Amino acid sequence: GVDFFMDDQPIGTAAFSPYAVTWDATKVLNGFHTLRARVKTSAGISAESSIAISVTGGLSIPTITFVTPQAGAVVSGQIPTTVSIVSSFPVTRVSLIRDSALLTSLTSPPYTTTWDATKVYDGVHTLSAIAQTADPNISGSKTISVNVTGGLARPTPPSVIFTAPSVGATVSGQVPVVVSGSSSDPVVGVDFYVDGKLLGTVASPPYRVTWDATQVLNGSHTLFARARTAELEGGRAITVNVTGGLSLPVVSFVTPQAGATVSGQVPVTVSVTSGNPPATSVD
Repeated sequence: GVDFFMDDQPIGTAAFSPYAVTWDATKVLNGFHTLRARVKTSAGISAESSIAISVTGGLSIPTITFVTPQAGAVVSGQIPTTVSIVSSFPVTRVSLIRDSALLTSLTSPPYTTTWDATKVYDGVHTLSAIAQTADPNISGSKTISVNVTGGLARPTPPSVIFTAPSVGATVSGQVPVVVSGSSSDPVVGVDFYVDGKLLGTVASPPYRVTWDATQVLNGSHTLFARARTAELEGGRAITVNVTGGLSLPVVSFVTPQAGATVSGQVPVTVSVTSGNPPATSVD
């Protein structure tokens, strides 16, 4: 016999030629589907073939249209938000969302709510509608953007200024790292980094930590300070030059020389200019 499948779901079996079944395409979602036929022999050998088809006139997931506001609209004040829905499946719930905040959840039409644009920041915001059906696997969604005016002024990211050390300074030993942080909103903390590694966090002014430059290699290093508010953050980076820190040992081959031709018992000797800390062994 031949077994027939639609999207891996059995739709019938034909035991004799002509091998045919009838499939009701009105019961599946519009769009692309896969039909597959599998034949088995009495010896237990099977073979199969599959094709892709496109269904129209079938079921459709919920299609959502924003009645008001329109996509890209400039809005202010009290904003009525209404959607219409066309669906082959009974809609059980519609959620209306602004940005990530749920505005309302409705179980029957009209699917509408009103939100206060004076309570959000000026600028672009997203409105989303999610329609759920009795089938947990079938839902629809739609998102648009609107531009709010007459709302709250957006806060500016905090600014950071290094008081010490200065940009490009040469430092050594115990180095005080001091910054000032300012913002339209309260600064809740400043994080200090050396070469991407957290040095310390200070929750309130003065924003100051001490960096032990004797524990890093001599040369250029990057100091970064990030100031945080409840919603935003801002930062600044500077480079400084460390002396009196760690240094790498320098290894030079005494024998053989680079490119030498050797044979037999070959003495291999190197000279080491010790760094800080001193070398303990040579492999």
